[in-house]
Amino acid sequence: MHETVLLVEVEEALRITVGDRLRNEGYVVGYATNGDRAFEKATLLFLDLIILDIMLPRREGFAVCRDIRQSGLITPILTLTARGQTADKVTGLRIGADEYMTKPPKLKVDGWRGFLLYEPNFSGGAFSKESNKMQKPRITLKVVVLIVVTVVLPLLAQEPKPTCNHCSANYIPKSELDAYTKRAIENHIVDQQVRSVDLGKAQVGIGMVTRGKLAPTSTSGEAVAEHEQISEVYYVIEGSATLLTGPDLVGARQRPTTLKTVREQNGPGFSATSIKNPEIHKLNAGDVIIIPAGTGHWFTRIDDHITYVMVRIDPDKVVPLKSEAQSRSYLNTPYSPGQGNY
Repeated sequence: MHETVLLVEVEEALRITVGDRLRNEGYVVGYATNGDRAFEKATLLFLDLIILDIMLPRREGFAVCRDIRQSGLITPILTLTARGQTADKVTGLRIGADEYMTKPPKLKVDGWRGFLLYEPNFSGGAFSKESNKMQKPRITLKVVVLIVVTVVLPLLAQEPKPTCNHCSANYIPKSELDAYTKRAIENHIVDQQVRSVDLGKAQVGIGMVTRGKLAPTSTSGEAVAEHEQISEVYYVIEGSATLLTGPDLVGARQRPTTLKTVREQNGPGFSATSIKNPEIHKLNAGDVIIIPAGTGHWFTRIDDHITYVMVRIDPDKVVPLKSEAQSRSYLNTPYSPGQGNY
């Protein structure tokens, strides 16, 4: 199983760069951009490492680190921050960080190949050099430290190469999408996966979603959805609705891995009862909205109905592929309650 890293970072450019590098090295990466969300994910998810910025909104990184340790978790914590004063380093290691790195980290570069001589000291937090039980987390932390360090090295000039070598294009005719919508209306299905395609470094899924009328007073329970690893793009074909989005969930609860939607469509994530300080979007036919992984989303009103194409961006390839042949077989099979997408 791939090791999972929670990357807590406010700076978008650094978050994307470090996250991409970690995924390229085989790690599964989750994200948080404020202290409250970081602590919530750290205590709810099974993690192999937390990369923690210190200057965070909602709850400072030092407080997040302290609270994680006080909760009893020994997950390795690597701080990556612009605060490089000795007092800050001492504080970070004293309250439980396992390594304290500043932006940019100090490097020793040996010629053209750029050999990394950075050695983590493992001087704080949950580890001791004598602990055999912690050998795997220590190795994981050391490897990730080296990966993070290499992010600041200039890229060597090289020939561009395709990220998907000799891959074929995938065509989905309107008639096929219409067939999914017809099946949804006849059988009261909300979300169906039409394709899931391998793009080399990532996968992309195409879904058709049909939602019926929803009055503002009829939403209850855990109506908010959030996906940890899959981002979504909606293109509205018909209808209108009000959609609320935001990263700060209220009453978040991890979605069971047995759910069809988790296994086949949008991967692991959380359900919630509400969103703190949400953005409000009025969606109409022709509109597009992009919902990054880690952002909650919640329909609070649908005027009559809304039909939209869903593009799912899956960089960690957490859901299975679905081909044109599998799609035809699905559409030709009579619907049965509880049926999956294949």
